[in-house]
Amino acid sequence: MLTSSRIKSGVWEAASASVDLPADLREILGDRQWGFYLDAILPLWKPRLAALPDAKVDVGLRLEQVDYNVGHFASTGLRRFDDRRAAVVAVAFRPASGTVFKLNYRLERERDLFGNPAQRSAALQLGVATYF
Repeated sequence: MLTSSRIKSGVWEAASASVDLPADLREILGDRQWGFYLDAILPLWKPRLAALPDAKVDVGLRLEQVDYNVGHFASTGLRRFDDRRAAVVAVAFRPASGTVFKLNYRLERERDLFGNPAQRSAALQLGVATYF
């Protein structure tokens, strides 16, 4: 059984979940989880293009965090980790209201269940979306 609660708005979302697991798997698989993200988008430029009167360029920042295994180990009392944090900077070109070309630069850090030093990564992402 999975139960969750969500608070949602146009620029952020937070969620928590409680997962019904067998007692011997709860500490390893994570019976309690939570996370959030926050998006901030700022219009940067509205080019004057005759063929694309609604075109605009936006910049954005996204912050996110998720903890897949909330709690402490029963045998040691030490905290369980298994979490991830990320920050994303984006530039988006919207030639029309339903189409976007987006370039993201993502910085992320992830810790394993035992809290060993975080693995850090970075990625460059290119996305294209259209709605019709």
